[in-house]
Amino acid sequence: MPALPRSVRLLAATAALVVGAAAATGGQSTFSIDPLLVQLDADNRNAVMTITNTSARELRFEIKANTWDQTQAGAMQLTPTTDLVVFPPLVTLKPKSTQRVRVGTDVPQGAVEKAYRLMIEELPNSAAPATGTKVAVRTRVGVPVFLSPTKSVRSGRIDPVTVNKGVATVTLTNTGTIHAMVDEVSVRGMAAPDMPVFDESLNGCYVMAGKSRTWTYPIQAAQCRQVKFLEVEATAHDKVLNQRVDLPAGACVR
Repeated sequence: MPALPRSVRLLAATAALVVGAAAATGGQSTFSIDPLLVQLDADNRNAVMTITNTSARELRFEIKANTWDQTQAGAMQLTPTTDLVVFPPLVTLKPKSTQRVRVGTDVPQGAVEKAYRLMIEELPNSAAPATGTKVAVRTRVGVPVFLSPTKSVRSGRIDPVTVNKGVATVTLTNTGTIHAMVDEVSVRGMAAPDMPVFDESLNGCYVMAGKSRTWTYPIQAAQCRQVKFLEVEATAHDKVLNQRVDLPAGACVR
């Protein structure tokens, strides 16, 4: 299958994330993080991330580095790591102030991209009074950090789609050496060409290098009986992967 284009989604990497959460005192803690994605490589071993407190009260944060893996169902798996150096790891921001946080690594590049997440967690305000029955809502934000491999290859495939007991199972495998950001997976049930029975969009996500991600879609019984074949499309990095699968006899029997 042809490799996916090497275009990078700069919007996610450069736009600032603005986060707001209600505090125990009834105030609003609002802050922004820029960038939302950090890319490290042989020429750029360090990066700077900016946290800005746009609220009217002091905010405190703790920043922890984790390796980032995922299950085939898409669940995030984070493990504390010393691969990344974060300074400062504890941040106190006065109202309307900004802190630059440096992120770096001396870990060598490998054949496959290394994936990390910086977890930025808002800490309780030490000056805030006890609130009794009120509950403080603290924000936790994850910023992806990727260490490029020695050779970047972007490629992927849709594994054979199956339908069993009325449930369609779609698996995407990242056969490249760098992560893929899947925008959307669509599943269309067709009674005949140009005769759709349903058209559903499933949420996209990251798929790490060398990993697979599986989506499942339960087809309504009445619709399943009308469907002769499925058309599956996955969009990632401006490339569309597609597959058609005929429904075998008994695929809708639950």
